[in-house]
Amino acid sequence: MTSIHEALALLDKLRAVDADMPMAQAYALLLIARDEGLSLKELATRADIGMASASRYVSAFSVPSAEGRKGLGLVVAKEDPFERRKKIISLTQRGRTLIAKILGGK
Repeated sequence: MTSIHEALALLDKLRAVDADMPMAQAYALLLIARDEGLSLKELATRADIGMASASRYVSAFSVPSAEGRKGLGLVVAKEDPFERRKKIISLTQRGRTLIAKILGGK
């Protein structure tokens, strides 16, 4: 079982990524890391959030755009080749590296 010290250390590492990251957003990031290939709808269901929130979280985690949209560069949402309206979410290499670091890897 995780100790309170380990839990706080994990939260500190997540706060280092974005000091203002809400708990629900951090939870969503960890769900994406655990279950890469989730759709936006599956993320919303598993995180118990609305589709609009799930979309905002993925946008915040995504690669910054040329239009000036900010993003952390941790995830990418790609169109499902079999269902064009469905987006498949996975970690970028930067996201995988960050998650490994957060979980105690190098």
